[in-house]
Amino acid sequence: MRIYKDKLRLLLVLTLCCITSPVLAQPVKVYPSPDRALSAHVISITKSPSRSHESRVEIRKGDSSLIAQQDYSSEDGEHGARVYLAAWTTNSQFFVFSTEVSGGHGVWQSPIYFFNRKDGQIYPLDNYLPPVGDPRFSVRPPDVIEVSIWTPFPQGKGIDGSIVLPISFKLSDIRDGKCRRPDELAGPCTPDPAAGSYKSRKKAD
Repeated sequence: MRIYKDKLRLLLVLTLCCITSPVLAQPVKVYPSPDRALSAHVISITKSPSRSHESRVEIRKGDSSLIAQQDYSSEDGEHGARVYLAAWTTNSQFFVFSTEVSGGHGVWQSPIYFFNRKDGQIYPLDNYLPPVGDPRFSVRPPDVIEVSIWTPFPQGKGIDGSIVLPISFKLSDIRDGKCRRPDELAGPCTPDPAAGSYKSRKKAD
């Protein structure tokens, strides 16, 4: 009887531990490159059961050795970001992923990042374009990406005077340093007044 009570007490302690200190899983979604030489790993990180997940992105070789990584998680689970959509370009040169910020701040923008296979680095698309206003994007051969960006904010109006418009361009143009921010009126990614929207001045093949 004593042994039975001891086992019952132990089971109760273990049950309470599981309730008060849950083990938070970190699922991983793997995106192989089209040529199968690389793979992108999007790891979901949850700091607390009451918080939404955030993400860490890793780019690895076929032997699993790490090439690049970027951690978008935050200490409190409210000031980071999570991956919304991800895809390789068909030529396997770029891995593109959009994010949503956690914690309910900055919801008007959806930062997009891309991994450049040539130099092994991850870059924010905001370095070259105005803020992205929609986490959805599309890719088409060989490395053309279409995203939706906010038009430049009119002075004194902020986001209220801006709209979201699509733009498409080749990521290889960014890689070669030819693409600049549209509001700088330079390079292939510039405003097209006639069309009333932003598009690539250089036709994307």
